[in-house]
Amino acid sequence: MEMVVNREFIKQELDSLNDEQLKQVADFIASVKHRYQNLDANPWRLLFDSLQLFSDDFMASREQPALEVRESLE
Repeated sequence: MEMVVNREFIKQELDSLNDEQLKQVADFIASVKHRYQNLDANPWRLLFDSLQLFSDDFMASREQPALEVRESLE
């Protein structure tokens, strides 16, 4: 049986919480709002937006080691 949740039920539950629990609920609500405000049609947007945070010399001297020779699994 699924619990019916509505505004009135949530208000009643909030009235029974202590200050620490209210802070946790407030933090959760803030994170939910933030998540939905930042949704975009392009799921790659967050990645592309973060690329500008890297310095110009990021990985400029990256050296890739030689490939390992491994035995076949067959």
